[in-house]
Amino acid sequence: MNILIADAVAPTALEVLRAEPGWNVTASNPKEFHAHLPEAHALLIRSGARVTSEMLQRAPKLRVIGRAGVGAATHRG
Repeated sequence: MNILIADAVAPTALEVLRAEPGWNVTASNPKEFHAHLPEAHALLIRSGARVTSEMLQRAPKLRVIGRAGVGAATHRG
């Protein structure tokens, strides 16, 4: 499975994802990740990223979009 990460994530998160057998994880910045969309099966975004209809058209293999950083842990620090 090709997983495309559109924004910066913690290095530990990348390690966990890349440790999964069969997962090809590509971390990219928002300006460059469009080039990786055609081969992406999964897209991981943060709260600042927007998924547009143009992006979906460029990603025919895309099956899931996940959003990291929901802010749930900010109340307690």
